Amino acid sequence: TPPACTEALCAALAQAPAEPKVALLRILRSVRSAQALAAVRAATADANAEVKAAALAILCSWPTAEALPDVMQLAKAGPDAKTKILAVRGAIRLIPLGREAAANKAAALNEVMGLAERKDEKSLALAALATLPAPEALAAAAAQLANADLKEEASLAAVAVAEQIVAQHPAPVAEAMAQVLK
Repeated sequence: TPPACTEALCAALAQAPAEPKVALLRILRSVRSAQALAAVRAATADANAEVKAAALAILCSWPTAEALPDVMQLAKAGPDAKTKILAVRGAIRLIPLGREAAANKAAALNEVMGLAERKDEKSLALAALATLPAPEALAAAAAQLANADLKEEASLAAVAVAEQIVAQHPAPVAEAMAQVLK
């Protein structure tokens, strides 16, 4: 999106009434620029509850990893349960998009899994862990094997990670696979 268009959208957002603001926020999500993200961040403090809720939801569904710090903050201390769920889901989606090492991504996903209160989000975090070739991802998946609600997802994640790292880390893989077999 040309910067002039982004500037015009942000200027319109600042002056629009509530209903058009919500529509403009949705458009800004597709712009994907730092300026658009800043406008959405600012809208999360809007006095209008509908605009604020829309901005929070859009921030949680932001398409690039630049929103991850904000989304993680909302996952930890969102204003309500719905926002926290959206933020946890957003963080799970955004963490793999980052440029960090797989070990750091695994640690972040493990942190988000600890913030998740529902099985659905924990299962999503395990699925994301399964894509990371790191011993830390294997350890995070293996840690969930004792959880009766998650043992199947944890087993699948552990096996997927193990397949990726067995040549470099045979001992942790053997230990985790013994846990999976139990």
